[in-house]
This record gives sequence, structure tokens and C-alpha cells, in this order.
Amino acid sequence: MMLLVSFFSGCGSYQERVAACAFEERGCGNDNERRGREEKENEGKAPAPQGVPGPRGERGEPGPAGAPGERGEAGPVGPASSVPGPAGKDGATGPMGPMGPAGSPGSSVVAMRFCPSVGAPSYPTRFPEVGLCIGNSLYAVYWDGRNSWMAEVPPGSYRSTATGLGCNFTVGLSCQITENP
Repeated sequence: MMLLVSFFSGCGSYQERVAACAFEERGCGNDNERRGREEKENEGKAPAPQGVPGPRGERGEPGPAGAPGERGEAGPVGPASSVPGPAGKDGATGPMGPMGPAGSPGSSVVAMRFCPSVGAPSYPTRFPEVGLCIGNSLYAVYWDGRNSWMAEVPPGSYRSTATGLGCNFTVGLSCQITENP
């Protein structure tokens, strides 16, 4: 198909329209000319059927289900929230557990002075050192001038540096303490 365009206002001269229309499939000219050509072309052809539309037909059977489509990709994860969610409800109280076994008798704890013969304590000028006998083992607090700690005092000879109440003593088996001269 070829299309010629007129650069002048209107449709151009009659010769220009005829020349352009000769190459077009649908023809050209004014409406009366076009109708006349269409009537000539349709001579001898059966007219298009025209009539009153008939009643509407019955609904047909539904068609088969279509193939499942592809799933789209998951969306991006949203930003983390700095607002905490609501607190959950407390759970139900569980059943009472079985009674545990009976305990065994405990060890006795006895406080023992390391230097009992040097006199009566009088805080803060006469302050004795004391150990604890637990289960036939003697425990005391050691101090090195900066640090202190609780430790077992095994059998052996020792020197108490108690303020105003110090002495030399020996620790024997089962928490026995003997002062040395």
C-alpha cells in the first residue's frame, strides 16, 4: 500500500486524490463516490443475512481446568521492627513432682581458735584467728597481705599472725590443734 500526503490544507486537487487512491485498496473520493463503488462491487453477490435474533441458547458444560501457573518468587523480607511484640500469656502450672529421697545426716561444723591459751579476745587490739572443723577437716581463711581465701588446713605446723593473740601451733588428724612453745 502506498500513501501520499498532501502538504496543503484540505484534501488536495482531484488528480492528486485519484493518483493516491489508485494505489489504495479501499478506494477514495467523497462519500457518494465511495458508496457508488461499493454498490457496484457488491452487485451479484448474495446479501448479508439479516433478521431477528433467535432465543438465547443453553449454557454449555464447563471446560477443563487449566494447567496450574507458575508460582511467583517470594517477596523481600521487610525491615526488622524495633518495637517488641506483646508479651505472651503465662503457661499453666505443671503437676507436682514426686517426693525426693530422704537426705543423709549432715556434718557438724565447729569453730576452733588456733591459740586459745594466749588470752581473751578484745577487738580491735586482741583479735584471734579461728578455723572451722567440717567433716573432720580443718578450714581457715588465709591472707597474704593483699588477698584472702578460704582453704583447707592440712595436718602440719603453722604460725598464727593474729593481732595480739598469735602463736605457733600444730594441726593433727580430725581437727586436733596443739599449741607449740
